[in-house]
Amino acid sequence: MPKLKLSNEELNNILIDYNNGMSMSGITKKYHHDKNTLKKYFIEHNINIHIRNKSESLSCSQEKKKSDLLKRSYMVNDNYFSSQNNKMAYFLGFIMADGNVAKNSNRIQICLAEKDSEFLELFYKEIGGTPVAHYFARKGTQPICRWECLSSKIKKDLSIYGIIPHKTGFAKIPNTLKKEFYSDFIRGYFDGDGNIWIEKNGAAGFGITSHNPEILQQIIDYFEERDIPPVKINIDNRSNINYSFKYRKQAIKKIYKILYYDKEIFYLKRKFDKFNEILLKK
Repeated sequence: MPKLKLSNEELNNILIDYNNGMSMSGITKKYHHDKNTLKKYFIEHNINIHIRNKSESLSCSQEKKKSDLLKRSYMVNDNYFSSQNNKMAYFLGFIMADGNVAKNSNRIQICLAEKDSEFLELFYKEIGGTPVAHYFARKGTQPICRWECLSSKIKKDLSIYGIIPHKTGFAKIPNTLKKEFYSDFIRGYFDGDGNIWIEKNGAAGFGITSHNPEILQQIIDYFEERDIPPVKINIDNRSNINYSFKYRKQAIKKIYKILYYDKEIFYLKRKFDKFNEILLKK
């Protein structure tokens, strides 16, 4: 039997589901991995997880039901994604890149490194849900923070824009989103799956990665309409198949003006600061 390989995203989702009360049988059914193979994987990778016995699983299931009721008692703006504006489009882009919509419940989650916990507070303040939680996904790793909410209305509205359970590989700019909000959506997607950097030769680089090349082509086309020469899409199939593009030099200054067009917009501060730092050196 081939050795089990889990992407960071899948492993994180498994740990979240299990820590939220899903049984190992439920994990096995949802992710299509053998229970004993998963247990062996946890041991081999030194993942600190307590496998519950039947009694503990029953107790946990009952506590989960109580917890879900309690979480739903937190205020949630169920209509946040019902009407389009620049803030809604930004969050839409970020959730498309880095969010998780549960298949068997109305839970929407985002997990980030704890250094970005201040950013997740934006979701909490804007949309509501449960307070941002802090925890370790596995022993010896950096702490993680998580925002989540329970809302059947938000889940339904997100589906209109193509944000559904197991959306990996299907990301694209929704044709239901007005074009006037594309720059906000792209900024959100960049904050989730993009990067800006300085290469060894001193050149600046701007790039976005996705499992679906369609969204990258849409972004390239949008930039080209704004006088930014197109770039090619690259493929990396060493593990999970990823696609990416890179912009350099003067294009980055133009992209900055497109994405950060106003002082009142939302953005991930860490990437915004890096953008400014790089542009100041040019």
